[in-house]
Amino acid sequence: MKPSNLIPTILLSLCFFFNTVAQQSDQDLNEKTRILFIFDASQSMNGYWEKSKKIDIARKFLIEMIDSLEQENNVEMALRVYGHQSPVPPQNCNDTRLEVPFQADNAGKIRQTLRYLIPKGTTPIAHSLELAAKDFPEEKGVRNVVILITDGVEACDGDPCEVSLKLQKAGIFLKPFIIGIGLDENFKSSFECVGSYLEVKKENKFGGTLEYVISQVLNKTSA
Repeated sequence: MKPSNLIPTILLSLCFFFNTVAQQSDQDLNEKTRILFIFDASQSMNGYWEKSKKIDIARKFLIEMIDSLEQENNVEMALRVYGHQSPVPPQNCNDTRLEVPFQADNAGKIRQTLRYLIPKGTTPIAHSLELAAKDFPEEKGVRNVVILITDGVEACDGDPCEVSLKLQKAGIFLKPFIIGIGLDENFKSSFECVGSYLEVKKENKFGGTLEYVISQVLNKTSA
């Protein structure tokens, strides 16, 4: 084939390539992401971290992040809370509930729920993750993400690592993000097997950590 005859063929190939890339980009942009926040409202969240109560710091920055996510297309949110229904003692390891399910335009409900949470109980992380499997609606082509915000480790008999791995393998959700609030360095190993662990050591760094996690959640296209 003469070089002059190759030009139309090359141009057609390039057009096909760029059209394919554009279609893939559109698919990535249109892919729905569901983010389930699992929020620690156990008794220890009443404690102070630097100058403020941990519960106040956590909900302030989570509300700010929800304000930001509310503007994103193809993002749905939900809120599960644990440790907020039954005081300790006694210890109620079933104290976890989906307070705001996935639905469109529910950011206001999540903000309102966060504002009125009163920390009371224990820390059933494994059980919360296990129940989270049913919090996500069954729908193909959706990325399901869990973001756990906590100041303590599992306080019941569950194994968060085992539960998380099982649900990841089953394709229920991607590798979770865990944001530790004022946790001791020794607790890091307890969460690394659950998901991507980020420790916030300073109160003024909490907002930046949440923004980083959300940017990772929205930019990733695979586990």
